[in-house]
Amino acid sequence: MAQQAVIITPMNDPNRKPSGDSKSDLPAPISKSSNLLDAALANLPAEQQQTLAEKAIERRLDLDADAKRAELRFHTSSADMAKTVDFVRELENSTKSDYTVSSQYHTASGHTNVEIKKSNNLIIIVIAVVIALIVGFIFYR
Repeated sequence: MAQQAVIITPMNDPNRKPSGDSKSDLPAPISKSSNLLDAALANLPAEQQQTLAEKAIERRLDLDADAKRAELRFHTSSADMAKTVDFVRELENSTKSDYTVSSQYHTASGHTNVEIKKSNNLIIIVIAVVIALIVGFIFYR
């Protein structure tokens, strides 16, 4: 899509070229919102343009700083998650008992909670079978 330059001059501008056609005295239509912003900016006094430019630069710096902080949180949380996974693998290899590992990470988009559980149901099943045998033995007599 070709970019159009739109120049808007106020009706009372002394440099405005008069035209005999009353329709051409109307401002040119603006097709894009950025062009509207540019046109509005062009009509501001120099002092207000400077103030607006300073605010825009300040806001851009804030956005860049936020993006950098989010990127750092992403990398930090990714490294921490990898450490947790390694820890759980070591725990899995070193113990046969039940465990729960809970972790919270501050990521680029918010907080992530991770909970890893290992539950050995074999013990519960053995206990239930023993109780069933005892109860069965008691009622069998």
